[in-house]
Amino acid sequence: MNIGMLWLDDSKRTLDDKLSRALAHYREKYQREPDTVWLNPMTPDVPETLSGLRVRTSRTVLPMHFWIGVQEGV
Repeated sequence: MNIGMLWLDDSKRTLDDKLSRALAHYREKYQREPDTVWLNPMTPDVPETLSGLRVRTSRTVLPMHFWIGVQEGV
């Protein structure tokens, strides 16, 4: 994924709640559905899918951040 929306949420909410808020903003801003979210590998209990998105991890994504977008070539 080369282009996406970076979202910071350092609140005490659950991972699912945090992502739900980020997804709502993404959908409103870009008027499209994302299919992938990238998280920091240190994020606890990372599932393979979350809120209908493929979940990937990368050390380049800072802790407490979500990089949400559409994965090319999938």
